[in-house]
Amino acid sequence: MKRAMTFAAGVLLLVAGVAWAQPGVPTGVLPGTAAEPSEAPPPVVPEREVLEVADVMARAAEMERELRQLEATAAPVPAIETIIELSPAARERLEERVTGVHERIEAATHTRALRDIDANWRRESHQFGLWNTALTERVRTLENGIKRFSEIEEQWLRTRSEFTADRAPPAVQERIETALSSLANPRRNVTGRRDDLLAVQAEIAGDLDKIEGILALVADAEKQRRSSIFGANGTATS
Repeated sequence: MKRAMTFAAGVLLLVAGVAWAQPGVPTGVLPGTAAEPSEAPPPVVPEREVLEVADVMARAAEMERELRQLEATAAPVPAIETIIELSPAARERLEERVTGVHERIEAATHTRALRDIDANWRRESHQFGLWNTALTERVRTLENGIKRFSEIEEQWLRTRSEFTADRAPPAVQERIETALSSLANPRRNVTGRRDDLLAVQAEIAGDLDKIEGILALVADAEKQRRSSIFGANGTATS
């Protein structure tokens, strides 16, 4: 009887070990719970520097679709349009608050008053920081598109230089020229949108610098107030 119980316990341990060692279940994931799939990303297939004659027509059609996708990144985005709409008034209000802020800091004789000033300006820093981050991300997307335009153009320029009149029929040569000329308008639209957003971002970044400068003044003033209350040894002065 004792030997049978020992054998049964061994079988249970073996089954448990198999359950915990199931392939595909990473360490730290309980059996029976869902684990995130860990599929490897698809391999990146490098684009040929020069197209073959037989590939020109197909690649040109693919390029047209890609150009539409790239140009779509220049379309208005609600969040960005909201920033463009609200930022002028917010910047004007900020300028009004900046006027006389040094006097208000000097007039704050208690650290509590300085903390209130600090809290108000940190709210401004938070709002302008969110706008700056959103614009930065959008500009990065547009700049990636501009880079892609250059890559596409380089491939077609190299292909054109390889395909002389005796190596490609006129229809292929004409398609290459059409592909190159079709880059102009989408690239101009994306570049223009990038430049517009960079201008807005530069203004907001300048406002952030002003806000950070004011916060630094408040911090220095608060430090001076504490120094006037407490002596150098940390004890209150009489």
